Amino acid sequence: MARQEAIVREGKTKIKASIPSILLNLLIAALIWAFGALVFVPLSSQFQVLERISVDRIVSAIFLIAMLVAFVRVFAQAKNLADGLADVIAGSMRKEDADSSHIDQARGALRLLFYIIGAVIAYMFLYPFLTPIAAPVAGIVFILLAIWAISVIFRVGRTLTDVIYYWAGRAGQRVEEIGTGDGGE
Repeated sequence: MARQEAIVREGKTKIKASIPSILLNLLIAALIWAFGALVFVPLSSQFQVLERISVDRIVSAIFLIAMLVAFVRVFAQAKNLADGLADVIAGSMRKEDADSSHIDQARGALRLLFYIIGAVIAYMFLYPFLTPIAAPVAGIVFILLAIWAISVIFRVGRTLTDVIYYWAGRAGQRVEEIGTGDGGE
């Protein structure tokens, strides 16, 4: 129980430490995205520098690089936030009689799920700048993201196998106790 409380405390500390930096960098990323996707890229589609190079591709590349820099700064702290959230959630849902390894498995699984969410959100923000540069690249990146997300989801399932079997066994025991008439008392 003391370990569980320490993990929750550590998770709360990680969350508190990472939120201000994440919010600041997300605000910067949102402003870059808003000006790029809503102002500069649409306006730049009317111009051409050379015969084969349109200004919207150049402007999209500039904003794509700026967004990547902003997201690298966000993800540096978002990892700590994901770890903190995973610690708090896993530490809070663990029962006293459960195997102590279950909390570590739940933390790892939650961390991976938060990484998927972060990657999908990043792609959604980067998509408007990828398509003018090379639409096939945006599609390839999306396919790779989908394959990666599916493989991570399978990994989450493998990580939680012991936890699921444990709780399924507990539920089965409970059903047997209720079925025998003693009501589990």
